[in-house]
Amino acid sequence: MAKVVLRITLLSGSHIDVVYGEAGTSDAVDVGVHAVEMLSRDDAVLWAEHGDRRVAVFARAVAAVEVDPRGAVL
Repeated sequence: MAKVVLRITLLSGSHIDVVYGEAGTSDAVDVGVHAVEMLSRDDAVLWAEHGDRRVAVFARAVAAVEVDPRGAVL
């Protein structure tokens, strides 16, 4: 399972760092591309992890996405 860290900037201006992964995929670049493509649709929901919590990111609240397959975005 490949995972990437996404820094998601919300329309409010705040941001959150989440980990998104896909089973059956070994390429982090493909996972990042899929996450961005999914969030480009208005009605999409991306399930990710924030620490030990599972969170739903609703695309309609997202202003920007940064992708980093190596770890936390600093």
